[in-house]
Amino acid sequence: GDLISLIEPSKRLGAGKYELMLTLPYSKMEFGVPANLFIVGTMNTADRSIQLLDSALRRRFKFVELTPNFDVFESKDAEKVLRKINARVRSLLNKDNQIGHSYLMFAKNYCEILSALYNKIIPLLEEYFYNDFNKVRFVLNDKTNPLFYVEDTEAKEAYRMFQNEEIDDEDRDFYELNPAIADTIESGNEDECKKYLANLLM
Repeated sequence: GDLISLIEPSKRLGAGKYELMLTLPYSKMEFGVPANLFIVGTMNTADRSIQLLDSALRRRFKFVELTPNFDVFESKDAEKVLRKINARVRSLLNKDNQIGHSYLMFAKNYCEILSALYNKIIPLLEEYFYNDFNKVRFVLNDKTNPLFYVEDTEAKEAYRMFQNEEIDDEDRDFYELNPAIADTIESGNEDECKKYLANLLM
């Protein structure tokens, strides 16, 4: 608590009337924070564990919002993909849950974009929406073939046997990430990779 007070501009060494120094408990030395010390902290607002800051700490800092930077992309298609995804994320959640530019900024072609989606962004979206695949599919605009998600028929059939009745599709979703995507990425076929992005880019 004392250290939090010391970092205030008015309490720094050389600040004048309200300059503050404290005696350290073990060494008994006098301690103060110099005026030319800058403390910079970063926080990912999507991290729910650190989203709420103590008000005593918050009021001693100014906050600069850093949104996704669309000037750093090597591919216009990658930029467009991220813009589309983030617009849909904002519509369902809020601006603090947008996907950062680092996921796609170095993607140079369709296969690299698809790889980042398949291996990094889609797992993050599943976490955001607690495996609500309808919302994830909305964000990806997953409407026509080739699809990011396909029906898990084995799980659906197993559930039907468990329930011993027809399943109301509104009650349960049976989707899995399309395993064919991994083969498409591995093939490096740009035309095939582009097909997966067609709906997303609309």
